[in-house]
This record gives sequence, C-alpha cells and structure tokens, in this order.
Amino acid sequence: MIGECVTTFQPAQPGAAPQESISRMYRSAEGKIRCDAGNSTVILDLATQQTTMLDHVTKAVSVVPMQKLPAGQYDPSGLAGAVAPPAAISKVQNLGRSIIDGHEVEGKLYTLQPPAVPQPPSMPQAPQLPPSPVTTAEVWTSTRLHLPVLRKMTGDFGQQTTRCRYIEAREPDPALFQVPAGYAPPPPPKLPDIPR
Repeated sequence: MIGECVTTFQPAQPGAAPQESISRMYRSAEGKIRCDAGNSTVILDLATQQTTMLDHVTKAVSVVPMQKLPAGQYDPSGLAGAVAPPAAISKVQNLGRSIIDGHEVEGKLYTLQPPAVPQPPSMPQAPQLPPSPVTTAEVWTSTRLHLPVLRKMTGDFGQQTTRCRYIEAREPDPALFQVPAGYAPPPPPKLPDIPR
C-alpha cells in the first residue's frame, strides 16, 4: 500500500502562518511501514518491534526498540513518522470507531511525556527544571489498511494535523524497508575538553 499525506503545522505563536508539507507512507504485506518526510525516513518493523530512523543528509541510521504497552493499547502504525523516540506514551484512551474520507477508522488518544532531563551527579543542589511539556496525539487508523487516515498532535509547540490518502494498492519494493548502503550510526557526541 502506498499513500500520500499532507501535514499542516500551526505554530503556537499568535499570528504565525501555518506551514504545509507532503510525506509518503508505505506498508508491506509483512506489516513493515515506511514514512518519508523531507530529508528523513522512519521505518517500523512490527515483527522485530524496532524503529529505524534514516537521515538522508548525513547518511546516519539509528535503530531503537518500540515502546512496549499492553496489547490493543498501542498501534505504532498510527504514529509512524510523527513521534520520534524518546517520547514515552504515558496514557492511551480509546475514542471508538468512525468514518473518515470513506474509511472505517478506530481512534486513540495518546498522551506523550518526554523523559525528564537527567541531572549531573556532581552538581550539588542544582535547581529543578520545570516538568516537561505534555503532548497529545489523536490518531484515527483505518481498520482495513492498518495505516493512519487522520492524526492531530497538540502541545506547547502548536498543532500538527496530518491527513493521508492511499493511492496505490500494489506491494512496495522490499528495498524500501532496508537501510541503504553507506548509512552508519552517528558518531558519539564529543565530550567537552577538561580544563587543566
């Protein structure tokens, strides 16, 4: 299955103009999902429970495990290309079934909480950081295609709305779900120089 998605981002700043972008979504018969947006790609492998992120500018690849939640609470295909780790799903609410653009869909509302920023162990009595902002993701997934039809993410950044239209029912090329030659993990961050 191949689809085209239109994302509209409305920044939280008053008077800011909305921005629009196009992405492509692919799903293989094996259940692998690929989302291409701008210079990046996210590949979900539901069998291995891994997310592969590709940066096409730097040719960097990162592979991370998917978050484990009880069966039926989390459909990673609904969040493909929208939520990059390390955001953690802290709550899932079922929204029921509906019809969107001719598709029977099932809705879920995810509450996402970024992890707390770790405090360096050597700093005595460091001031506490304010709690991390909470983001919600309302996801409506086609019950037949197992791909998102409508997704709304809301947080202190503003709102991002994505509508997907599925245009081809053919099987995508299996190479789309593999890491291209020449891609490698990013180098570890450089530690700051120690004063002498």
